[in-house]
Parts: sequence; C-alpha cells; structure tokens
Amino acid sequence: MLDTVLRDRSLTASAKLVYKHLFAALLQGKWQCPGQQSIASDLGMSRRTVAHATKELHDRCYIEVWHRGLGKTNVYFINPLPFIATSQPPVRGEADARGQGPNAVVMPPPYGHITE
Repeated sequence: MLDTVLRDRSLTASAKLVYKHLFAALLQGKWQCPGQQSIASDLGMSRRTVAHATKELHDRCYIEVWHRGLGKTNVYFINPLPFIATSQPPVRGEADARGQGPNAVVMPPPYGHITE
C-alpha cells in the first residue's frame, strides 16, 4: 500500500513524506496523530506545506479528511488501495470511462483513521 503512494509520480515529495508519517502512526496504533504543526516539526517542513500535502493526498483519493470544525483537529482516514485498478488512483473531479466522477464510485470503507 505504501509503495503505491511512494511511486506515484504525480505527488510531491512533501505529500509522500506526510503520507508515510500518517501511515507509520497508523501502524503503531496511534489513532491520535499530532496536529499539522507537530507533523511539520517532525518532518522539518512548514505547517502550510503539511496542509498543502494533505490536500494533495485528499485530491488523489489516498486519504479522506473529516473537518470537525470549531477549532478542533481534522481526522484523517487512509483509504485502502485495492480499489485502484491501475497504478494511478482516481483524481477527484475527473470523470471516469462511464462519465461518472470518482466521488460517484462506491469506495470501500476507510482502512483506518488518524486524528490530526
């Protein structure tokens, strides 16, 4: 699963690092992941870069984001990758061969979640 993301040439290096950080936290059983600032500190990047990376991962359908609002942290869900037929996952907003967008495709439930 991690290899698919790391080999995706459409992702920036920052997005790959953030995904690896989230994935590692999930594997360690850490359902409560630090906030974007802590992730940025751990990875040696700015909070804004982490925010852009999570958006990029969401746009490529690698993660789902639940915005809890009211000053609370977001919850990130790592999507399972078996639904990807090719090495390139769907991109939100693009139509598939049937003329339906990837959001119209019934995707499997999230693999696991991590709280930002």
